[in-house]
Formats: sequence, structure tokens, C-alpha cells
Amino acid sequence: MKRALRQRLPRRPRSDLATPSVEAGTTQSAEVAQEPSPSNDPGAWRRLALFVAMALFGLAVVVLASRSAPPPSRRPFDEKTVKRLRATRPDWVLIGNSLVNTRFHERTLNQLLAPKRVSVLGVSGSKSAVWYLTLKNQVLPVTRPRRVLIFFYGYELTSPRQRALGAEHFQVDRVSLDDEPVVEKKLAPPLDGPIALLGWELGRLAPVERLHRYVAEPLDEFATRVSELLAPDPDRARRKRELNEVFALGNLRSVPAAPQQLSLEATGDFSRDVESSLLPDIIEVAKNASVPLTFIRIRTRELAEGGTLDAGEQRYLKELERYLHAHGAKYVDMANETWESIDLYGEGHHISRRYTQRYTRLFVQHMARVFE
Repeated sequence: MKRALRQRLPRRPRSDLATPSVEAGTTQSAEVAQEPSPSNDPGAWRRLALFVAMALFGLAVVVLASRSAPPPSRRPFDEKTVKRLRATRPDWVLIGNSLVNTRFHERTLNQLLAPKRVSVLGVSGSKSAVWYLTLKNQVLPVTRPRRVLIFFYGYELTSPRQRALGAEHFQVDRVSLDDEPVVEKKLAPPLDGPIALLGWELGRLAPVERLHRYVAEPLDEFATRVSELLAPDPDRARRKRELNEVFALGNLRSVPAAPQQLSLEATGDFSRDVESSLLPDIIEVAKNASVPLTFIRIRTRELAEGGTLDAGEQRYLKELERYLHAHGAKYVDMANETWESIDLYGEGHHISRRYTQRYTRLFVQHMARVFE
């Protein structure tokens, strides 16, 4: 009977049995092949093209806006400092940046060293270009101090273009006379520095620092309004002063310092960088006026925390010390002055403002030799 049933049922060819799996496989392969890849998706290319076009449009707007904005007027020469120096005739002048401002309280310093007089000329954000011009145009024309002390750290003495270009050039203007050929020469990018030259040319193409004065006031106004929402104050001028005081360097919380950065053209090789720096000019202008110099390397936050200098900076400082001694200047390194403890520090390498007077007294106590 089974044989009869098998004879009645139609036999299916073996090729037909394989057909469904083949057809299924073919159908699956076709579906996979029909999935578009990103490289073949016209929509993806359109989105990428739109993104690039928007980026280029935004860049073009910034370039055109910066080039159409008038260049900032030159800041007037700082006569106030000259008048102060002429009136006080200090025996010692301290030159540097905010690292000097947060370390020394001028009134306390004068009380401790009386009857000798001291002037503290710390210009926040300044570097060697401003220090050279301060010495040449403000100090030496009106007084002959017993000694000028210049405070620095890292590679500041051989990085002339650092903090002296673009939006920060106003610091140079405030201590410049009409013609400063030495500074102009040293601020020009070196011919063998392609990156510096590229940055110089890009700055000329798009002088974006011109836009700063257009955005600074609106941002300041925005911050003031936000603060008024939290704590209303009818005196807006007072509120702005309070905000500025909150963010003053000496009042910032104690935080690590940013790593010391070389400027684009500096190498960290003293023998290579010194001749293109303003250090020889600082020494020359002081020597012509018969005013001795002392260069004081501050104790950085890392050293106060127990760290050490890397081999490159140690080599740099040894070469700097030899150079200064060879040219009649003194060199003082505060790296091992353990009295300057980490608890005195505020933001980065700055001394906390609440410890400025304390630091001043400690400095006179432990570093009296620099005032001889």
C-alpha cells in the first residue's frame, strides 16, 4: 500500500527542492546589496557639503568683519608711572608681571626698607618686551636706582614675542615712544620659523583682535545682568567692580599652573634664542646708564609642591646664569627657598592676595641680599 501511495504522489525534481534555498539566498543577497553605503548616499554628501559651506561662510564673515573694523587707536604712553618714579626716586625698582604684583605690597616693602625707597612696577600679562621698554622709557630717563630687579620664570627672557602681539600689543604701546626700532625688529617673525611666519600672515589676513572691543562690553553687560538676577544691586558700577575683584588673580582659588609654553619661534635652547631676544638689549640699556641688574627666577608652584625641573630647563638656566654673569648682571634662583611654601599660593604661580603682605615680609627677611 505504501508503494501504491508513493506511485500516486507526483515526484518533485531535486532541482526544485534546492530552488527555495537558492531563491531565498538570492533574495537576501539582493536586499543586502540594495542597502546604500555612506560613500554612495547622495544625502550624506549633500549634508557634508552644506556643513563645509556653512563653516566657510562663518569664516568669511569673521575675516571680513575683522578687516573692515578700524584698527584700535594706540594706547597713550603711561606718564603716571613716570611721574611717580620722578617723585619717589626709588633705590630699587622691581619689574615683572602679575607674579610681582601678587608677591609684593609696595607700602609694606617701603616700611621694611626705610629710609630706602622701592617702586614695584608689575604689569599684569607683560613679558620681556614690556620690561625692556619700562626700563628704557620710564625708569632710566627720570631716575638712577641702585639696582633694578627683574622677576621671571621659565623661558620668558628669551621669548620676545610672547604676550606682545595682537590684542595684547596694547601693553607694549603704553610703554613705547613714537619709534621703537629694536622692539619692532625683535617682534617680527624669524625668517627660519615657518610656523611663526604663517601665524603672522594669518594675523594680517584676519586681524580678529580688532573685534575684541566690540564683544567685550556686551559680555561684561551680560555678566552684570545675570548677577543682578541673583542679587539685585541698584549701583551697576559697583557691581561691575565687585565682579572684577572676584576674578582678580590674587583672589582666585589655589589651582595648578598651566604648563610653561614656548612661543612659536622659541626653542628652549638658550644659546640659539638669546640673540633674537630682548635680553641683550635690556642689559645694554642698563649698562649705558650704569644701573646694575639682578634677574630673579621665582619659585614656581611645582617646586613649592616638591617637584623638580626637567633636564631641558635645568640646562637652559645654567646657560642663562653664565650669560648674565659674563655681562655683569646678577642671577638669583629661588628654587630652593623653602620658606616660600605651597600654602602661600593662589592661582598658578601667583601668591594669594591675602598673603601678599606676609610674603613681602618673608621676602625681606630671607632675601635681604638682593637689596644690598
